[in-house]
Amino acid sequence: MSLVDKSSKSFANLMAFSEVLLAEGKTIKVTAGGYSMFPFLRKGDMVYINKCKTSEYEPGDIVVFKTPEKFIAHRILSINKKGSSLTIISKGDSLIKYDTKVIKEQLLGKIIRVKRKGNYIDLTSGWSKRKAKIIAFLSPGFIPVFWVFWNIVAVKRKLKSMLGT
Repeated sequence: MSLVDKSSKSFANLMAFSEVLLAEGKTIKVTAGGYSMFPFLRKGDMVYINKCKTSEYEPGDIVVFKTPEKFIAHRILSINKKGSSLTIISKGDSLIKYDTKVIKEQLLGKIIRVKRKGNYIDLTSGWSKRKAKIIAFLSPGFIPVFWVFWNIVAVKRKLKSMLGT
């Protein structure tokens, strides 16, 4: 899920400003773009990002990290902590490929709340955290299973329309 695209003229300034605000403990709001986190996050959702301590990241969290081109929000699948270093394996919920390893220096924070059509989804509540962990656990095999299920449903629909039932 791309949060900010490099095509904007002031991308570098926006990135730097966002990092300063997060470092000061502020929550930033960003409009989500892209479909890599669909259906959990949707294009146009307003996401709220907080800076976190290294110890606060958990599998299932939606982490926001920077690349040279953009900010990316993807789900943490696993975390490797060695001393003061931190490496995260993440991927978009609707993607097959994992991201390249994300290191501590790339991390901006994690999404704590989503606003969609006037409703808020709190990602820090007990049920949301459990659901996120389940999604992270299932994520590596979810896309192939979903693809098979979707094709079965499509074939069923086609048969129904052919048979007129």
